[in-house]
Amino acid sequence: MKYPGIVIEFKVFNFRKEDTLKDTLSTALKQINEKDYDTELTGRGVKKENIRHYGFAFQGERGADWNRLINIVKFFDYTKYI
Repeated sequence: MKYPGIVIEFKVFNFRKEDTLKDTLSTALKQINEKDYDTELTGRGVKKENIRHYGFAFQGERGADWNRLINIVKFFDYTKYI
């Protein structure tokens, strides 16, 4: 049986460090790898090939509809994989 793993990183655009939102997205994905966020999932039996990484980049807090994003994440039905 396959167990899915999802790692999500949210970043707000920092004009002092990045030139574009794509740079912010790259920073988010890079952080997932550098901080080895997969470790907890693999420790729980999730195979590395079943882990997906998602990065979200926003320009200012006004651009982030946090409640909507949380609802999207909650909507995903993990129970069908258990």
